[in-house]
Amino acid sequence: MGMSAFIKRTRELMRFMVLIVVSMAISAVYGYMTWDGDFNSRLGSFVGCMSLAHPLSMGMAVLLANIIFKKRHNMRIRISLSVIYLLSFGTLYLTQTRGAWLGWIFSTIAILIFYKKRVVTAGLIITTIIIIFSPGMIKERVASITDLNTNSERIALWNASLDTFVKNPIFGVGTHNGVKYFDEYLTRYKEDYKSYNGTSHNTYLSFLYQNGLIGFLLLYILFVLVPFKLRDGFKKIAVKNIDREWILIGTLGSFVSFVVSGMTQNVYSNQISGALIGVILYFVYLFSKEEHAIERLYRNLKE
Repeated sequence: MGMSAFIKRTRELMRFMVLIVVSMAISAVYGYMTWDGDFNSRLGSFVGCMSLAHPLSMGMAVLLANIIFKKRHNMRIRISLSVIYLLSFGTLYLTQTRGAWLGWIFSTIAILIFYKKRVVTAGLIITTIIIIFSPGMIKERVASITDLNTNSERIALWNASLDTFVKNPIFGVGTHNGVKYFDEYLTRYKEDYKSYNGTSHNTYLSFLYQNGLIGFLLLYILFVLVPFKLRDGFKKIAVKNIDREWILIGTLGSFVSFVVSGMTQNVYSNQISGALIGVILYFVYLFSKEEHAIERLYRNLKE
């Protein structure tokens, strides 16, 4: 909640959101400038390439909610934000990062449900068309999401995570200490795979084997707490008719992206993703405070 020290008013919140959008635009442009045009290689820019695609997906959720639901935008601002969103979409597309793709799909669905449910169907049709007309490498990446043979190495790392947890169930083995245990597991079962420095490619399994049941319970509480607090925020906004529902919807979409992406990558270990989940928690805190705080926020929004 350190952000509460400098984000206390709506103007400050808007400035903070502007910085996120500008950084997304700069990163996307830089990515296109450095891309060599080869779909068989990944975009070597902002996404660095796999881990940073996930916070991009999370940021896109907030941006999409702002474009759709913020009522006070003039047409020029809405078009500018839409261009940045499309640039970011292209960047995400070129990263070929499957977990971030899934996070984007589910977060977009969550956001569009609040807009018009029939738009969800249209969006899925457009996504399918994009995949159909994509280069062969992109199609292979999409098809590999459900291919057990392609994901056999990742499955082996998941098994290594569970094996490590079973041996250290209460407190886990600590952060970044999984290499030894992973190597032992892979050697014991003659799995010819790399331990990837003890990275399980799964946020939940990483928490489980690194922090044990205690750490995983705290993560579970977080994932249960956020939706309930967001629900409280929606109720209070509905009562006050505040034109800030886009913040809550974008926060929800970003959180959905984080949760889904975490199934294929240890998203929380990434510094940018960790910072963004901090932003999410602050937004949840902001809109679920006691009633007099909401009244104060409402007065600020009228300025």
